[in-house]
Amino acid sequence: MTEISSFLVCLHSRYCIQHSRFTRQDGWRLYDLSLSLNGNIAVTGGNEKTHRTYIDVYTNVRYSDSRDKRKIIYSKEFEKHTSDEWEYRGRKVSFYHGSDTTILSGLGGKLVVIDLIQGRIIRYRDIKLVNHGGIRCLSVRETEIFIGFYQSNKITVYDVIDLNEIKSIILQGIQDGYWPYDMTAIADRIFVCAGDGKGENNYKSLIFEEKNGRILSELTKPTDTVKWYVNSVGVNMNTLGIAGVVWNNSIYYKEGEYNTVVFYSLLSENNCSFLIVEVEYGVDRIRISDKGDKMITGDQRTGEVKVYDMSEVFTYSHFKKKLASTLRTDECAKLANFFNTHKGQADAILRSDTPSKNLFLELEEKGILQPHDVERLIKALGELTVNPLCCHVAEIFLKTRCK
Repeated sequence: MTEISSFLVCLHSRYCIQHSRFTRQDGWRLYDLSLSLNGNIAVTGGNEKTHRTYIDVYTNVRYSDSRDKRKIIYSKEFEKHTSDEWEYRGRKVSFYHGSDTTILSGLGGKLVVIDLIQGRIIRYRDIKLVNHGGIRCLSVRETEIFIGFYQSNKITVYDVIDLNEIKSIILQGIQDGYWPYDMTAIADRIFVCAGDGKGENNYKSLIFEEKNGRILSELTKPTDTVKWYVNSVGVNMNTLGIAGVVWNNSIYYKEGEYNTVVFYSLLSENNCSFLIVEVEYGVDRIRISDKGDKMITGDQRTGEVKVYDMSEVFTYSHFKKKLASTLRTDECAKLANFFNTHKGQADAILRSDTPSKNLFLELEEKGILQPHDVERLIKALGELTVNPLCCHVAEIFLKTRCK
């Protein structure tokens, strides 16, 4: 396992969204989030007492007089329509690919498509349940809808236009009776957080090949010393090439605890973890924007949706620390030579206990490496063919500054 404990940081959100229903009536819970290409946010959940469900959609523009409020463009509560006490937890949501005004929602055994401009359902379909379990998670990838069910390792794929079933995928390595808590389908992969809901030490975050359901990789837990439960996965493949996974060391969130979000490089060998952040309060859902500039999290108990700038999630300090911990001494020697570091100074740096850290201090003093200017270092890392993880971490840092 890659050692990442030295990169712990407590993260604070840029702003927070909370619907008033959470303050005026007990029992409401948040169960899913979706983030559109241009930053609109869809939130769904249910009430543990009344078993009503809701969908709220917020624009990407905040009110000018309050940094904590966004305009609601759609808000609807739905009556309980079944005796299944678990079905209210199945209210899931996703924006259509590339759309800010069309969402797909799943509940129990039904899929519905909602036009936010018209404010009404424009398509719906009853779908075949697996193991008599309702929808547990869904993900939209271009023209396809991927759906996971309670107590099943089977993923069913539907067409977004007519909602017809296209195919099914058995997730190999997850025995039947376990199920995906959260899922993101992107490119030819399916990112899954899975468990059995019983509190055993069998919660995993896995990457599957879509074609045959084969496990491509297991994303490492924060440590091996405690039992970890996995809540959610957010992925940005095209811009940053990262996945963020929410871990908690107790099955039920306790007041005063922190959730742990681990970020993984999807371009490195074995999808190495490169940063861990601790987020105060509950985090039950995480999403990363397609542009790579924002991260949102949802708190099941409070209904709060928190929005973070990725430039504040992955800071210049984290960038330097990760490079310093990853570069070998011989790679530091190559960098020192690349930047024409004086031989005597370079020798002293390489003989020190922390050569990479001291080399970066030297480069900063010479003005070669600065928080606002890392391009020359990235160029050097690429030309010298050093550890690929170092190159990717540097590129992530640069891209989160260019939004």
